[in-house]
Amino acid sequence: MFDAHGLPFCVLYEVTMVTGKTSCNPGEYEVGENLSCSRVCPAGYYVSTRIDQNHHIGACSPCPSGTFRAHPSEEPRCVPCAQCREDQEVVKRCSTTSDQECQCQPGKFYCDSEDCTESCFRCTRCGDGAILQPCTAINNTVCALNPESGEGPIPSLKSVKAKG
Repeated sequence: MFDAHGLPFCVLYEVTMVTGKTSCNPGEYEVGENLSCSRVCPAGYYVSTRIDQNHHIGACSPCPSGTFRAHPSEEPRCVPCAQCREDQEVVKRCSTTSDQECQCQPGKFYCDSEDCTESCFRCTRCGDGAILQPCTAINNTVCALNPESGEGPIPSLKSVKAKG
């Protein structure tokens, strides 16, 4: 069995036979020393008992409260849910298929600039000047006039951080 160049084309098949390595179907993973294939558990579940029978599923158990698994998996445990910090509030509670989502509490915004560490900062108050853009959980207030000098738009993030 040779191709047009005189090279054997069945080498891959022979290597597979020698190594005993099986090819699992999509949605399966290799298990045990005999390299059988097992189906993955669905999102929201973890593998609680592995099975060494080819193309079967072991026992899947639902993720316990406070944990989740967002995608089908062969993992033996679920992932702990994120915890909101004191300066944050819950936007979306943790479920067995999704992590908890947090945001800054009202009146504060989250700074993800390289100038900041992970934290929420108090929103800038515009004083008597007009607000061009109100403060949100992810953006500081944009004032028509700088509250400190009365000129130009808002202070830089660094000056807000320093007052924070």
